[in-house]
Amino acid sequence: MSDAEQEEDRDGTPNRSTLVGLAWGLAALGATGSCIPERLSVGAEPDAGRSCPDGGCLQIFAADQPTPQGVVVTGALVHWTTTSEVRSCDTSGCDGGARTLAGGQGGPWSIAASKTHVCWTNADSGEVMACAASGCDAGPSVVASAQVTPRGIAASEVNYFWTSPDWGAVLRDDVSSAPQWIATNQERPTSVLFWDEQLVWVNEGDDLQAATGMVQHCSVGAAAICKPEPYAKNLRHPSGIAMDATRVYWTELGANASDGTVSHRMRGDPGSAAVVLAAQQAEPFAMVVDGARAYWTNRAGGQVMACAIGGCAGQPTVLAEGLSGPSGIAQDTEALYVAETGASRVLKIVKGW
Repeated sequence: MSDAEQEEDRDGTPNRSTLVGLAWGLAALGATGSCIPERLSVGAEPDAGRSCPDGGCLQIFAADQPTPQGVVVTGALVHWTTTSEVRSCDTSGCDGGARTLAGGQGGPWSIAASKTHVCWTNADSGEVMACAASGCDAGPSVVASAQVTPRGIAASEVNYFWTSPDWGAVLRDDVSSAPQWIATNQERPTSVLFWDEQLVWVNEGDDLQAATGMVQHCSVGAAAICKPEPYAKNLRHPSGIAMDATRVYWTELGANASDGTVSHRMRGDPGSAAVVLAAQQAEPFAMVVDGARAYWTNRAGGQVMACAIGGCAGQPTVLAEGLSGPSGIAQDTEALYVAETGASRVLKIVKGW
């Protein structure tokens, strides 16, 4: 999936709280750990009892990162993909500079993690790669090669899962045998997520202007082939997915750059209807959820958004705006980490807004 061209800011952003300019500190503009320049803002005040750390609630976590795309947190480490490398830093800060986990990669795109390993797809060179989260001095392992545009990736403690939109397939490998095609005849599967022995993915659909996308899921066991069932159908270019104990969440980019939506439905009730958390979003691309809120990036709108998982009356909060192509998003208990692709940096946003 190619990044859409970034568009100018739009008027009428929902629930634009009184903006708090991030003019804290005198750190050099653009330096790692510094406050964000005034064109970037955080909406609303922190929750009661919380305060912003030195440098502000929105910080440049890692600067000078060539076209970051995917980002993931495992333990106390943040990992992300750049044009040809996978890099990482401690969640506490990246003042010493990002370290290279793996260099010379062929277009790393999506990234995921288990408790001990990080894995990613090399979309250009057709590889699925893995490395211990703490590092792999001898180089990353090749999980699978000769793949066609591997895109989304997920990991359990024993398996790696990835999608190939051009093959219309979801694949699995435990590194001890050849990759298995566990779901076929899918209409351009992209993002994929492993949660509670379930594999969930989005099919963006063959016609991106028509409502042919789906959110699919299946139980992952010993069987070579799973039987996909839909969580949602008739979607317009679904992109990001997330899950919690009771709900599955997804984003739709929409038919144009201003009619995206973020929705959820109950996992255990096949008859439950989808609930729209937010509409008229500017290309909601990727998302995560915690026990209280759903968070997502609006790629064309240059925003990071939040909405209570129980709903926000269709008025999500703008956590950050004025960004250049925010794409991947990850989290730990304290903060969000956002790959700002167009500005070649990774941002950190303290939670609690």
